[in-house]
Amino acid sequence: MPGMPNLQNVRQKNLKGEDLPPLPELTLDPNGLPSGFTPSREPPVWMTTDDEAPVHRFEELPAKEQKQVLSRVTAIRQAGAFANDDERKLIEEYVEFKLSQLTRKGNRLGGKTPAHELQDKFFREINPLNLAKTDKTEVRVFMATKVVGLAPQFLNNYHLVPRVQTAILLARLSELVEVQGNGPQAPPVQFTKALPELLALLKQDKANTPAGVRAWGIAGAVKLYNVQNLKIGERSKIVETLVEQINKSGDEPWWNQWRMVEAMGQIRVTSLADKKPIVAQALARVLIDESRDWLVRSEAATALGQLNYETGTDLGLIAYEVGQMARQMTDAYLKDPTNRRWKLCYIKVYGAFKPTDANGTGTGLLKQAQDRAALAAYRNPIGAVFDKVLPLVAGVVKKADTVATTQEELAKFLTDNPPKVDRIHSAEEPLHAKQPLGASQQPPVPPAGG
Repeated sequence: MPGMPNLQNVRQKNLKGEDLPPLPELTLDPNGLPSGFTPSREPPVWMTTDDEAPVHRFEELPAKEQKQVLSRVTAIRQAGAFANDDERKLIEEYVEFKLSQLTRKGNRLGGKTPAHELQDKFFREINPLNLAKTDKTEVRVFMATKVVGLAPQFLNNYHLVPRVQTAILLARLSELVEVQGNGPQAPPVQFTKALPELLALLKQDKANTPAGVRAWGIAGAVKLYNVQNLKIGERSKIVETLVEQINKSGDEPWWNQWRMVEAMGQIRVTSLADKKPIVAQALARVLIDESRDWLVRSEAATALGQLNYETGTDLGLIAYEVGQMARQMTDAYLKDPTNRRWKLCYIKVYGAFKPTDANGTGTGLLKQAQDRAALAAYRNPIGAVFDKVLPLVAGVVKKADTVATTQEELAKFLTDNPPKVDRIHSAEEPLHAKQPLGASQQPPVPPAGG
């Protein structure tokens, strides 16, 4: 480049005045950037925008008048029921006002009223902690319904912070009790109207909706799945949506993949009405996917152990693939045993076979085969894999010097006992098919464990 000196001729000295080796020659591409240089990506709009919701009427009121209006809102909320349409209109405006405050630039992360505190305070106005069974719920249910109606505006526009806080608020609404329960025969009725928006959030275009926002769609969907009064068809939609997103998650950040897999393990359902084990199939495809992070794959192993299996699903094949993943993971472990995530990964491999929770409420492939007569045929193949995996897990967790030896034993066992089929169910495609049904073409992702 004109005017640039030859770096090899530049003499440098250290603090002692001693000559340092000459700098390497810099080779420039005359038609572009220096060789090997990767420019940083432009930050997305949702990280740089200063757009805010329009100024609300309440914000334009003189301080004294605004205080009076907000006091009236508090009185209506405490009454729990509307006396007239004017009160309904005022509460509707109040919800719009509270959501608009999340978008204010000064409220994003700092200041006197950061967005996460505003969100939490607003949620507690909708769902107070000190409710009595006799308290009326009309106003609070109206507020929650209004939040759901306004959610798309605040989920799909403005800065990342208000988007995330709106998603969190939406995910929390299922905690709201519309009708108090009265014993086991009459459980409480909880708020479920947020489900369509949460599922829509999961399906949002990844280029326009950050993963940190969509992650709360996962959390909210799992919370709703466990609501007793949710309809069967709505539960099926949650499962179908999560499976669809897992099958297309190869280009997601690893931690969002992890949340999707974890969600399926928490829901525990294996199949829908047609009895095809679509959940187990999706998780097994994640388990064997060598392009995914080790935490994602090991979480898939744990999740596979938590599903409620019926006859027809080949648990022996699933156990074998867990063993294969453990063998592959140990190759990476032996190259870099200092990574602090390894213990967690191997404990999750253990969780594929037996419970890891302190209270023993979890399950696992081996536990299910031992406890359920319908799965008894898989006790021996699952137990055989577990017997080889257990010393490997113990060696990594305790940092023993036996890991390489136990890995060799596991590898020999897997080689000597290959599975007869590559399908976990007769109605599902082979596990090692190039691409799961319904999955989109995925761009390359970092190697597992990266």
